[in-house]
Amino acid sequence: THYESRPIDIDILFIDDEQIDTARLTVPHPKLHERRFTLLPLQDEWSDLIHPKLKASMNRLLTICPDKSRVKRVD
Repeated sequence: THYESRPIDIDILFIDDEQIDTARLTVPHPKLHERRFTLLPLQDEWSDLIHPKLKASMNRLLTICPDKSRVKRVD
């Protein structure tokens, strides 16, 4: 994956249970379920939230997430 510096980068993870798929916007975020750093905070606050496209809770997505990187909570 190639990352570039940008002045601003806002990832929209969810908008209620909406699904949007346009050239400029995809909601839910298409890689949300592949990233522990997004799933862990969601699981902490909304563990029963169901991903509208994958039909799985944040708890379930975290257990099957391919990303095994360490995520550190900063208070």
